[in-house]
Amino acid sequence: MNRWRIILAFIVAPIVVPLVFSAPVLIHFHVLDFLAGLIMLSIYALPVAYVFELLIGVPAWILFRIFRLKSLVAFAVGGAAIGLLVDVIMKIPSRSLCDWSLGDTLYVLAALGSALVFRAIAFRATTAQGG
Repeated sequence: MNRWRIILAFIVAPIVVPLVFSAPVLIHFHVLDFLAGLIMLSIYALPVAYVFELLIGVPAWILFRIFRLKSLVAFAVGGAAIGLLVDVIMKIPSRSLCDWSLGDTLYVLAALGSALVFRAIAFRATTAQGG
């Protein structure tokens, strides 16, 4: 496992968050709206994604290393769980824990995507070598 790949994975993985949160705009095929939303979410959501990466992602990575978890399923489940946890944490200040919507799945999908991107970057060299 290359230390620089791990650092790169921590830098690149949160970039998935604004992409996922902007994606629903593409349902109506408004590319300009998608780009505007992507820029806005990059300004506001990306710093939050990096904070949660430090608070939750780094400890999760430490646990993954301790238990030697490298499987795609482990990263997918871990990412989804982190996304759900972030969704709950974001609802606490507004006292809206009882209000759930389809939009809440974006938190899960964003964290799941980030976890899979992290895994793809972090383990690329080791999987190519057969380990």
